[in-house]
Amino acid sequence: MEKIKNSSAAAQRLLKALAAVAIACSSASCVKDTDAGATAVQALSGEWWVKVYNADMSAAILPYKRMATYNTASNTSTEMIVDDYRNIFNDSLKAGMKPAFRVKTPCSVSNKTFGADATTPSLLDAAYTYIVKNGRIVANGAKSPGGLTTDSIYFQLTDVLNSASYALAGYRHTGWSEDGH
Repeated sequence: MEKIKNSSAAAQRLLKALAAVAIACSSASCVKDTDAGATAVQALSGEWWVKVYNADMSAAILPYKRMATYNTASNTSTEMIVDDYRNIFNDSLKAGMKPAFRVKTPCSVSNKTFGADATTPSLLDAAYTYIVKNGRIVANGAKSPGGLTTDSIYFQLTDVLNSASYALAGYRHTGWSEDGH
């Protein structure tokens, strides 16, 4: 009878120890160390619907096209990537060519500005070079087609290869179907 009591007590101690380990492991898994969604240029990052205009914005050249701004691999607050997803500099502007517009450009998160007067090679194909300048994002600066208030984006772009200059302006992608194109 005493052996049964000793083995029963040992089993209870083992179960208590296992329960303590399980509780400790489950508590540790709930601890959140970092915010995986935050980047150094989060205030400037997003997907955008932009129209392409001639340099003085007197005429639209292309209807709304989707593009993005996001952090670089180094995730610094002084540079970001502007990417047209091959929606702008494709057959729409250059017949038969598939130039690559994805550039790294200086930015200021606090001022919500980006660009410089420097020529920048495309990250997809260095044969294509661009100048992105006078870029700015205005919080709540636009109305989407569905009537939502959202951020606006504007920047000037020069395609160095053919000396063509454009202005791109639009609004932050809202995710609502009525705001898409």
